[in-house]
Amino acid sequence: MKEYSNKYCFKSIYGSGYITDAQYLTEQLCAHVAKYTQEDLIDHFWKLPKWETFFKQQIPAANTLLKKYSVECILEALRDKKMSTLYSFRAPFFIKFVEKLQIKKDLIDARPKNTTNVNVGVENKKPRKPFGKPTIRHKLEKNG
Repeated sequence: MKEYSNKYCFKSIYGSGYITDAQYLTEQLCAHVAKYTQEDLIDHFWKLPKWETFFKQQIPAANTLLKKYSVECILEALRDKKMSTLYSFRAPFFIKFVEKLQIKKDLIDARPKNTTNVNVGVENKKPRKPFGKPTIRHKLEKNG
């Protein structure tokens, strides 16, 4: 069993211990595919003949994605409804979708964090007059 470290930072859902981010993404993809095909995954499912090849093929693809994009963007793309038929990290439509999410994330991260809205001259303005006829409630509140 792997212990938590910088390299092994995700807790495995289908096994014990911590796994790399590529392994975690591949676990999530396998769970996604299993859900789409209406199958159940068991603990250590990657040792089963049906999943072993698929799992081993997707880890390098996940590593390639991780060189360009963040884990958060890949997971967000994987969980999106538009990716319901996704079977591989190498799918061109998936890569384009992750790229769009990464651009959005980078733009949000590039914004200054501590900005305050300063309205110059607002303090000197008179309050707005009420619009429309005064209601009975307003008349009662005004008269006391």
